[in-house]
Amino acid sequence: MTTISPIFYTSKVVKYAKEAGAKGIILATYAFDTLDAFEICGSMPCVLVDFDVATGLYYALVQNTELVVMVTPALTWLGNGVLAPKISTFSSRGPSPLFPKFLKPNVAAPGSNILAAVKDSYTFKSGTSMACPHVSGVAALLKALHPDWSPAIIKSAIVTTASNDRFGLPILADGLPQKPVDPFDYGGGFIDLNRAVDPGLAYDVDPKDYIPFHDCFLAGNSSCEFESRNLNIPSIAILNLKEPTTVLRTMTNVGQADAIYKAVVQSPPGVQILVEPSILKFSAGMNKQSFKVTFTTTHKVQGNYLFGSLAWHDGGAHYVKIPIAVRPVLSNNYYSDV
Repeated sequence: MTTISPIFYTSKVVKYAKEAGAKGIILATYAFDTLDAFEICGSMPCVLVDFDVATGLYYALVQNTELVVMVTPALTWLGNGVLAPKISTFSSRGPSPLFPKFLKPNVAAPGSNILAAVKDSYTFKSGTSMACPHVSGVAALLKALHPDWSPAIIKSAIVTTASNDRFGLPILADGLPQKPVDPFDYGGGFIDLNRAVDPGLAYDVDPKDYIPFHDCFLAGNSSCEFESRNLNIPSIAILNLKEPTTVLRTMTNVGQADAIYKAVVQSPPGVQILVEPSILKFSAGMNKQSFKVTFTTTHKVQGNYLFGSLAWHDGGAHYVKIPIAVRPVLSNNYYSDV
């Protein structure tokens, strides 16, 4: 069954209710984090409630047809009591249909109900066009602070320092059903400029490194996995894991010259991860270190993506973390309904 986002039908619900003479609307839905859809309400009260509240209202109305519901203005919470950020229903999700070997999205940024300048006024807007300027601004600030950083290092700094936990509450992805986020919802996490300024380590990429993958793809080769697997990007995606698979990465030290980092692994369920070496030592004359990550399945599962992470920690403020997505398979031509 395909679930249609309330964004697409809310305006029609309001329109038809107005034509039927409604003086207000109580709409049962799951959260979808946008105010744009309610511009059509005008001065008429439009209230969103979850399905539990709607069910309670329904049974109360059945028992008492004279039921009166009082509508109060929306509330705004400030300070420590605010909710953790969420991923909106309209936010793009992974895996990438065209390039599933690259974990997407990269990162999440504010994009819901942003007060945006429109012509000579302001209005609330939502979407990628609102999130993109936040990331672009962060990238511009990082380039101003670190003129020698390459675009790949800037991307790495943003992804590896992104936040995965806000206010001690789990971060949720809106939808049906609402669920805890995974890397296919927000990549490395929510952008955190204060941490991105000083990531400690970075995954740098020479633009020439993209050429083998680019040529392989243009040649119409359906299997460009080797070219994509070892591209030095701040994420790892293993599409079809049957046999032990090794991925190569290289870290560049962009922090204190003399530093020691230890690997911190969160393995996906049913997958064993081995990092070699598990300790990286940097010095003034050696600011690059390579390592390999080997993935092995430990359970017979088929076709579902599993998630984990790999971080390099110096014991202090630097925690350089990347998301991992692995899809174990028993066979490329295998289907399980269990």
